[in-house]
Amino acid sequence: MVGIGTVTPGLVALANADYLINVAQQGIKIQISGELGQGVPSGIANATTYPFGHFPMFEGHLSGENASFLNKLLGDAIGARTAGAHVPSVSFYAVSNETVMSYSLNFTVDNISTERSGIERVDVAWRSFAVKDDFGLGTVSINRIFSTYLEKGVLAVAQEQLGGGVQRELLLYVNGRLHPRTQAYAVTNNLLLFNFSSLGVPLERWDASSGLGSPRLLQSNTGYNVTFVEKTTDQGEVSYVIGNAVYDLSVVMKTPAFSYVSGNLVTFETGGVNSTYAVMLIVVFACLGVFVSTLVLDRRLQMKRPPQRRK
Repeated sequence: MVGIGTVTPGLVALANADYLINVAQQGIKIQISGELGQGVPSGIANATTYPFGHFPMFEGHLSGENASFLNKLLGDAIGARTAGAHVPSVSFYAVSNETVMSYSLNFTVDNISTERSGIERVDVAWRSFAVKDDFGLGTVSINRIFSTYLEKGVLAVAQEQLGGGVQRELLLYVNGRLHPRTQAYAVTNNLLLFNFSSLGVPLERWDASSGLGSPRLLQSNTGYNVTFVEKTTDQGEVSYVIGNAVYDLSVVMKTPAFSYVSGNLVTFETGGVNSTYAVMLIVVFACLGVFVSTLVLDRRLQMKRPPQRRK
């Protein structure tokens, strides 16, 4: 199913984006929600921000047969990372005003796990997939949204002449790295919405957190950030004019309790073994608690015991 319409300015709020991968015995589910915003406020004092361009105002979705082209692009990109991986279906929704575009992408991935003797191994190398071609909602470009609607504005800023009798600097940052503004086209032309190559870092190097018997959470981030900073110094006073396009996604991979990760593999036990381990750990901690309590009680009794008189 596909639909596209118009929306009123101001209906899209910039918020944190998430790329959630849920690894479980029942299968692998992926939910990606992202926002590409412009003129995002800066924490720098005496700074104003502005957008590089304007997005078309639209709202639309792809599903079923009308998502077949996106399904193929996604399947090819994921298959390039994990051989044999299959994406059975995909759904996509996006909405935009003139400065912010928000989307959600949902799909599952099959044929990426093996199980033997109660041990399941899941290959998640596909997490760093990169869709190279563009796709759209109606006539609106989605994957190449930056180069289609914002790149012209970036290049215009890069060609500005600095003068006016005051000290001015124009600095270009892409993903936090400083570049000469003469390289503006080279460093921004290939920015894609669905390029998550940066997530190819081995899983053991991701931030990890878990509780006793709880799912293990691996965390990272991806996306891109293009920022032009114009710094002006006039009679000792410094001010900033900042143009930016910000696309930051927080990434969370949720894996079963007591799972183990290495490289691109997530390994965990099936068949209720995890529950057995959980009970064993609870027993160990319970015994430790009783032991500590006994020591504390014994020490208190010794402190209360009256001193013996010498004969």
